[in-house]
Amino acid sequence: MEQREFTAWLRSPRESTGIRFAHRDGWDHWPYPRLAGLAGRFAAVYRSEGVREGDVVAILLDTGPEFVAALYAAAAVGAAAAPVAPPPLFGPAAEHTLRIEAVLDNARPTLVVTSTRHRGHTGDRRALIAEEIAEEATSAMTGAGRHTGGRLTGEPVGLLAPAEPDRTVLVQFTSGSTASPRGVRVSEGALATTLSTLGGWLDHTPDTPTASWLPLHHDMGLVGCLLGPVAHQADLWLLPTAEFVRRPLRYLRCFSEHRAALSAMPVFGLDHISARVRPRDLAGADFSSWRVLILGAERIDPDSLRRFHDLLGPHGFDPAAFAPAYGLAEATLAVTGTPAGRGWRSLTVDPATLVPGARVVRADVPAAREIVSCGPPLGRARVRVLDDRGDAVDDGVVGEISVEGPMVASGYVGDSEATGSRLEGSGVRTGDAGFLLDGELFVLGRLGDAMKIRGRTVYAEDLEAVLGHEGARPVVALGSRAARPVVLAVVGTTESGARIERIRSTLDRLGEGASVEVRRVPAARVPRTTSGKPRRRELFRRFLNGELDEAGSTVGELAKP
Repeated sequence: MEQREFTAWLRSPRESTGIRFAHRDGWDHWPYPRLAGLAGRFAAVYRSEGVREGDVVAILLDTGPEFVAALYAAAAVGAAAAPVAPPPLFGPAAEHTLRIEAVLDNARPTLVVTSTRHRGHTGDRRALIAEEIAEEATSAMTGAGRHTGGRLTGEPVGLLAPAEPDRTVLVQFTSGSTASPRGVRVSEGALATTLSTLGGWLDHTPDTPTASWLPLHHDMGLVGCLLGPVAHQADLWLLPTAEFVRRPLRYLRCFSEHRAALSAMPVFGLDHISARVRPRDLAGADFSSWRVLILGAERIDPDSLRRFHDLLGPHGFDPAAFAPAYGLAEATLAVTGTPAGRGWRSLTVDPATLVPGARVVRADVPAAREIVSCGPPLGRARVRVLDDRGDAVDDGVVGEISVEGPMVASGYVGDSEATGSRLEGSGVRTGDAGFLLDGELFVLGRLGDAMKIRGRTVYAEDLEAVLGHEGARPVVALGSRAARPVVLAVVGTTESGARIERIRSTLDRLGEGASVEVRRVPAARVPRTTSGKPRRRELFRRFLNGELDEAGSTVGELAKP
């Protein structure tokens, strides 16, 4: 695919295609000229509010045309768009408020574009209400002589000259669940490289429809399932995540009825569909148009792939559509990916060898673990696996995944100092454990500080912050045991059983999808740096080796008060 700026479509929007946004009773169709017109109105308002090139515009909106327009308008005036995850309908309100405040503090936006519903989360920051801008645009578009094919003739988008490759166009926040958000600066060059790579990988054209339920503040939903299809001006069906959770069958109908061909999701999305959709619900369905289903954001469970195919296979879903992949916000999105149409591959190994520094050993025994390949590097990505000293290890040896290439982000914003993945020079040390074999990447999980669980990046410091609000002060480390996610909490030897059970309950909620382990350990046995910070990776290594069981209590003792 030709590499070009991601806003290029605004200059010549395609009338015959567009985005369909789900609402309660159907779909709201927005052809690309109509979206370009709304973006033009947002751009005009930004200029009138004094937004300048290099500023940041935070976007605190749910999935809808206003989100799309607000984002592209920011780029059109030379600003960087910073999508912020809105609070869900349900869940602890205080945690979501703290998270949004932390993200906005970190992004330091010139203004925030939000909705009436979310206005209360912006504090005393300058805010624009998206519904009001959209209503003004609608009034202008319906005025005499103002409507031409759905495009605002009186409000041209007014694109700047083509952006310099190093200009920041996006601030992507990693999907931490509570506090300490981390924003990465994505340049025009990195984004253009990624969109070109995705187009080539997926053979994306204007005639390749996409459907997605992923949130638009998440890198997979934003870059993979919004910016990618829009760059080609292809048809796109977007459902709010909550709608997918309630009605996964509606998402499937995008393929069986509307003939969508591309999609992406974390593996827990497959599990949700397999659990909620019954075979009889699919009577008459035809999924033969579904050409690629990208799977990422967490470890790939091969049984999840098999269950999903068992459900949809009888109705034309081809297992070769599964495309396990690996990526992260610091690399804009995609790093490796299974070749489209090839189908997924796996390796069965001895789980005892799935630790840093060990050479993976193939095994065919009941305790063996099946690990799914995330494919070879995509485009110009360069992937290495490193030891603790930063030296590359041999094929088949477990270490930390490192990524280099033109799609790597420029740096962090504000106070987003790295824990877990970290940008270093022209590359990123991902904080993920894995190994390379036969040119393909096998991902095992995070290395102590952070971990992706069901599509969310969970950080140890975030979990500690929440527990601290509840009066507990454990040290938390995250990682994988036999390729399964584990949240480890280490408490003092005098911690009561009742407090430990509250810690476990909180971690079960925040780390849903992971195994929670709690250990009583003498304070002197917790490894720390010279400045007193816990050495989480070393702590998790000792847990894997059973040294914490020797130092303190075992899990069975924790139920005692």
